Amino acid sequence: MKNYKIKVNVEFVECNEEVDAAPREKQAGGFEFNISEATAISIDKCEQALLIVNYEAVRDALSKHFDLCG
Repeated sequence: MKNYKIKVNVEFVECNEEVDAAPREKQAGGFEFNISEATAISIDKCEQALLIVNYEAVRDALSKHFDLCG
């Protein structure tokens, strides 16, 4: 039986891009979510934004994983 590695990378990067209404898929397995400064300085709003983008990334990764498994 094979073992698997799960990798997660979270970064906060200042940018001048427009705020997103929803996460966007970037490269394979990567998602971005541009948030406002007001969101970025609130722990509760940041946590919610991270959960939203994480949900999209996890669903995408699981879908790809199970497509390969079966």
